[in-house]
This record gives sequence, C-alpha cells and structure tokens, in this order.
Amino acid sequence: MGVPAVQTAVSAGAQAPAAQLVPPDQFEWLLEQRLQRPVEVRQPVVLISQIQRSGGTLLSQLLDNHRQLHAHPHELHIGFPRDKGDWPALDLLAEPREWFDMLREYHVERTFLQGYTKYARKWVQYEDERLETYPFLLIPSLQRALFERCARTWAVKRQRDVLDAYMTSYFNAWVDNRNLYGDKLWVTGFSARLAVPRDNRRRFFNDYPDGRLMSIVREPRSWYASAVAYNADRYGNLKASVERWRESAEAMIEAKERYGDRVLLITFERLLKELEPTMERIASFLGIDFEPTLLEPTFNGLPIKANSSFRTDRHGVLDAPLKRQEGLGRGDLETIERLAADTYQRVLPLTA
Repeated sequence: MGVPAVQTAVSAGAQAPAAQLVPPDQFEWLLEQRLQRPVEVRQPVVLISQIQRSGGTLLSQLLDNHRQLHAHPHELHIGFPRDKGDWPALDLLAEPREWFDMLREYHVERTFLQGYTKYARKWVQYEDERLETYPFLLIPSLQRALFERCARTWAVKRQRDVLDAYMTSYFNAWVDNRNLYGDKLWVTGFSARLAVPRDNRRRFFNDYPDGRLMSIVREPRSWYASAVAYNADRYGNLKASVERWRESAEAMIEAKERYGDRVLLITFERLLKELEPTMERIASFLGIDFEPTLLEPTFNGLPIKANSSFRTDRHGVLDAPLKRQEGLGRGDLETIERLAADTYQRVLPLTA
C-alpha cells in the first residue's frame, strides 16, 4: 500500500520544497519506510482542558519537549459527531476510512502547507511585531494511509483501539517530529472546554481509564480581562462570561470529586509565579522525570512565544498576565467578585 498524492500535496505548498530537492523515487521510499515501520502510539492520554484563556496552551507547550511524552502540538480537535466540543463517539461497525474522517483534524492540511502559528490576537498586530511561524511537516495522505493500515491490521474491539490507531498515524506522519522515538508514558493534548461537559469527562475516562485530566483555574478577574481582550464579541457580556468561567470551575470540582487521583487541578497564577515547583508536581502526577525542558514552552522543541491576548516580545513564561485585572473598571471588578468569588474559594483548596 503506497502513499497516494503525497508528491502533489508537497508540490502545492509554497513553503514545502521537499519534492524539488528529493528525487521522486527516494521521496516515496522515505515515506514507505515510515508507513511500513511506524512507532506504535498506544499510551494513555493526558487531557488538558478547561475554559479558554486559562493557560492550557502554555501547559501543553511546557510538556512539548519531554522525552517521555508524545505531545500533540496543536489544540486537539478529534470531536465527533458534532464538532471539537464532543469527545468522540464512534460507530465501531464503520470502515477505517470512515473512522479517519470522523477523527481527522482539519488544521493538519493547512499547517502542513502554511506552517504553525498560534496567537490569541487574530485581528490585531503591532506594527513592529514579528509573528513566528514554525514548520509542521505532517503529511495528510501519509497520516490517512497509516491510520487505515493500523485500523485494518490491529484488532479493533473498543473505541480506544481506534484512538490508538489515530494517535499512531498522527505522530508518525509528522515526519519532522523531533521527539517520536524513546520510551513514552503518555500522549498529552490540550482542548479548550472539552472536559467541561460531564458526559465528555465520562466518555474520556471510559476510553482511557488509565488516562489523566489536568485543568487550570485562573483567577476570574484576570481571566475576564484576558478573555475580553481576546474576543470582545464573544466575552463582552460580563455576566454571561463569568457564568462560563463558573461552569468550568464547577466542572473541575465535580471531576476531582468523582475521579480523584486521576485529576490534577492547577492554578494559573501558581503556574506562572512558581513554575518549577508546579512543574515538579505535574511530573510527579504523571510519573515522569523532572527535566529542564518542563520549564520552557516550545513547539516541536523550538522556543515559542506566549499565546497571549496582549503584546508579547519574548519567549518563555511571562508574569505580565498576573496583572491583567488592573485594566478593568471598578464596576466590572465588583461584579466579578460578587458572581465568582464563592466558586473560586471552593475550587482553590482542590488545586495543587
């Protein structure tokens, strides 16, 4: 089974000149080697999930370069049947090609051709600001071919087997993945709000009873300042936005009470102010070695700037988000305090 249309896909990308540099027969041979000898990715998933603008991207990037992890570098979008907000519910009687279409992440084709960039400020850029774009050579047709081969040759008795085939196809089709090999303990992935609905949490732990959930709670005034700067249309209604924050925090409380040691709650403020001890706690939670890579956010091992709603001039973990609420008016601060303080005080004692 070959890899159809790979040469065409590469040639179509202005930033993907591999087809011009490598003779076609050598290029096809390279891809066939990966297809024939994939690294099986069957490790349980560590899901990072809570309301947007709470530090999920940062945490996933801090885990990115750890040698004991397969770290999904984008936001995890495998939702089905509706959209990314659903933990997948697959028909196990379907064909492998149908499973792939249910799980496929549509950012893959775009970022293969254009590279990876993630900034919260989608519509605002400062005149002298340099936005970073990173190569992301995950070949879409190779991923489909890998998935279908795994799904047809492995025994598929449960949804977990299909998800394992998907993760295997993802990390092996990513041909410039600098961290594919070695002894891995987990697959890590961030997906905003995915763990907020109770049914999503139930189905996640049904698929991964050995999995872990990590959720970050951000002080509500600081959270709102970031959220409204990110998207005023979505978060401009203060009371509705605080209710979204409360829903996320209440979901964390319930998840911790129900799933116990499989859930780790973290405060955004402690992550920023006490980075090393917080990452040591996370390493202990996951049973991985504490390494310096856990202290620097990266994309595929390369340093990356924060996914901030505000201007960012340097790499690394920033402390500026700790003061975001200073830009809010007194009335907004008082309203947030009135609506969210009780929930915040209930979730704080459950955090690491």
